[in-house]
Amino acid sequence: MFQAKSCGFRGLSFVSQAARGRREFRGISGTKRVVKETMMRFLTTKARFCLLLAGILLGCGMLSAQQSSGVITGVIQDGQGAVVPGATITIINQAQGATFRVLETSAEGSFVVTPVPPGTYTVTVEKPGFKKYTKTDVTVFAQDRVGLPPIRLELGSVGESITVEASSVTLQTVSAERSGVITGNQIVDLASSGRQFTDLLKTVPGFNPDTNNANGLRVDQNALMVDGISTMDTGNNGTGLMRLNSDLIAEFKVLTNGQQAEFGRAAGANITVVTKSGTRDLHGGAYLFLQNEWMNANTWLNNYNNRPRGRNRNRTQGFNVGGPVYIPGKFNSNRDKLFFFTNFEFQRPRLFDALTNKMLPTAEERKGDFSKTQENGKPVTIKDPTTGQPYAGNQIPAAQINQYGLQLLNFFPLPNRLGVDNTYNYQYEFEGSRKINDMIFRGDWNISANWKAYARIVRQSRLTLQQAGLNVNNVIGISPFRAPNGAISGSGTLTTIISPTLTNEFSYGNTRNWLPNEPQSDSKYLRKNSGITLPLLYPNADPLGVVPNMTWDTPNPPTIYIAGMPYDNENPSVNWTDNVAKVTANHTLKFGLFIETAFKRQTATIVNSGRIDFSRDSSNPGDTGWAFSNALVGNYKTFEQSNTYRKGYYRYQTYEWYGQDNWKVRPNLTLDFGVRFSILNPWYDEKYQVSSLRLAAYEKSKRVQLYQPTLVNGARRAVNPVNGEVGPAALIGAIVPNSGDPFNGIVVGGVNGVERGMIKSPGVKLGPRFGLAWIPGGPNGKTVVRLGGGVFYERIQGNMIFAQISYPPGLVTPKIYYGNLSTIASASGTLFPLNVAGLSPDGTLPRVYNYNLSVQRELPFKFLLDVGYVGTMSRHGLARYPFNEAPFGSAWLPANQDPTKAANLNGDSALPVDFLRPYTGYAGGGTAVAQSGLG
Repeated sequence: MFQAKSCGFRGLSFVSQAARGRREFRGISGTKRVVKETMMRFLTTKARFCLLLAGILLGCGMLSAQQSSGVITGVIQDGQGAVVPGATITIINQAQGATFRVLETSAEGSFVVTPVPPGTYTVTVEKPGFKKYTKTDVTVFAQDRVGLPPIRLELGSVGESITVEASSVTLQTVSAERSGVITGNQIVDLASSGRQFTDLLKTVPGFNPDTNNANGLRVDQNALMVDGISTMDTGNNGTGLMRLNSDLIAEFKVLTNGQQAEFGRAAGANITVVTKSGTRDLHGGAYLFLQNEWMNANTWLNNYNNRPRGRNRNRTQGFNVGGPVYIPGKFNSNRDKLFFFTNFEFQRPRLFDALTNKMLPTAEERKGDFSKTQENGKPVTIKDPTTGQPYAGNQIPAAQINQYGLQLLNFFPLPNRLGVDNTYNYQYEFEGSRKINDMIFRGDWNISANWKAYARIVRQSRLTLQQAGLNVNNVIGISPFRAPNGAISGSGTLTTIISPTLTNEFSYGNTRNWLPNEPQSDSKYLRKNSGITLPLLYPNADPLGVVPNMTWDTPNPPTIYIAGMPYDNENPSVNWTDNVAKVTANHTLKFGLFIETAFKRQTATIVNSGRIDFSRDSSNPGDTGWAFSNALVGNYKTFEQSNTYRKGYYRYQTYEWYGQDNWKVRPNLTLDFGVRFSILNPWYDEKYQVSSLRLAAYEKSKRVQLYQPTLVNGARRAVNPVNGEVGPAALIGAIVPNSGDPFNGIVVGGVNGVERGMIKSPGVKLGPRFGLAWIPGGPNGKTVVRLGGGVFYERIQGNMIFAQISYPPGLVTPKIYYGNLSTIASASGTLFPLNVAGLSPDGTLPRVYNYNLSVQRELPFKFLLDVGYVGTMSRHGLARYPFNEAPFGSAWLPANQDPTKAANLNGDSALPVDFLRPYTGYAGGGTAVAQSGLG
């Protein structure tokens, strides 16, 4: 198998088709005794297992939501077209060789089989006086509704039989949803370089191939289910909690419009993945995929510039095996009771960053010698901040070198490209690595004719050594960051046939992922390994002891940005689901409730280790004229640090229940209608750390004063409007201490009567659904007209709430101007107008209306034509809007002019914009999260 930019090999496959009672496959030898003992334990615990699950079902009541099983429907007629009641219908799972269901047709000659796990089935019909009818290869995809054409029985004895192979082209005659299915074979045939099944969503009509959003909705409005269990990252609502390699997926189905009432949680597409299961025959295989730049053609631009191909290396290898679990003559001799499937995959990609150029302090500069320092080919003059005069020979005396500044310069490696270019003197190409290990184990158990179960566990580990990562912009590549990420997901489903017309399908799932990122224990990014002893404004805010962030204004500056260390991100999610189906006359009724509890433990993105800006500033009395020399004497432009390390402990609960009816009005007309009820409770922080700005709580009488601009001896300075004290111009626009409430209007969730999530619970939301499928030419027609639509509500993504933990009063980031490194610990910072966000407290949820009209036509040569119109309307979509912009035209008002500037007509002479805002003390970057009423 060859692919673009990679090559793959699949081999070492085997298939065992052992006859009943014989052991013709003898692989995995030496395990007979262990297997026997294990199966005996299974047998002795069977009754207890069934009783336990029954107790869970009774205790939980009806718990229901979308699951992966489908439905098979049909009608039985005689040769004259009259219905045949009381015919025996047998459904056989072809892969397992097991009888899945036995039932009889109703008085109307119809039958409904639900729930039916995805797979390929044989349908047999028997009735005294008629020949036995067998239809093979009836395929049921995830959440599929298979409406079989009318089955006509011929007169004869049961000993006579007719066998018909199902058509590969099937009209959707019993439902109106718009959907697409990607089968396991298609996943393999349409291989993608990253082996991510989501790459194939672009083949589904209605999906944007670049962003994976469906029918114009947002990507965070989709829902991802694996074996009926939600596995969404509840922070961004746009990705899954785990990576699924293509070799463990049997198929996935996408519902994009007109979903029935059993589908909820999200307002967009429903993506359902079904994992592979074992069959009655033992199957296995191994594979290897390689990626390397030597397989790629070079780009035209690289060839033109005589550059080599970019490095691209990855090795993926794995194996899978599945089949029956049996002990000949003792347990499951027919190989139709217990099955297993497992897959292991290992990926080893190499991570290559582009060649990077940086300007680092030279060995001479670290000693105070800047005689060779240049910028744009011209010498840089270093001046003594104590005299304002240039240093003799551009050399800083040893007595003026600050020990903390020298430690910061020595943090960087020495230049390795001196004399090559005056814009950089250090060059590197970082190489990282990633180890990905995936494992799945699934077991399917046909406990009895009325009890069937399966369980599945997926485990993924991903150890990455990378130059940067979450909350890190590490641009010098001296030491990797370690990200031991992973995920685990377990689920189980129990199907109970309570009576021929009443079934129950119960599932439980628990999924968790974790995304930590921090320097390795021996990393130079830790103070203890880099020799940095710089005191901090808030020492307890940096529990890991990370080097401070540093900003420079040299060419190709070696900026360091490391925020919120140690970084933690964990997202557990628990689902309880169940489907109860009742078949009566021409109606198939379904009811139930979906319960989800999600958690998110996530570190705030803050500068808790401090940030120092050594950039040049002519207003800085300690400026030397060059960033590295500023650091060497210990003089900085600004220092800022968050006052604490912050980590959120978020959670929410979702409760949804529904009722729906699939009504066979006539043999050629089906109506599908129902309603879904949703309680989508807001996110909240268990430790009440999140805050929000509420404009209604803002009091003008408590607003702060800002330092005003003034001229002192012709120089622009800042003046305190309260006491007339004069300070440096850099303080213009800063908040005057004790001049008002700097947190005016800010409320904290769960405190003083404020909702713990700062948003009111939206209460119960109703989402009606409707569908119609009509065959104009009668039940045997080759054309079907379908119409459907509904109302859907969105579970708001968590990131909107998680950002609120970074705001006052619990967290502030004061800034110190024009100071020295030696006095940071004793300095007092200044607050500037705050960038804060508010949450609209009314609790209005985003709502989507979708609808579709389509016509399907079966054509000759097994072609299917499907022409449709799909519409989507979104209301109250999640949005951010600015609340504190300066009023239009305010920059031209005489009262708003800066007295230190010459008046002009273009608005440049106005006061800084923070003076013009309606809510003094807050910046224009502040926004409110709300749900707009616009479509």
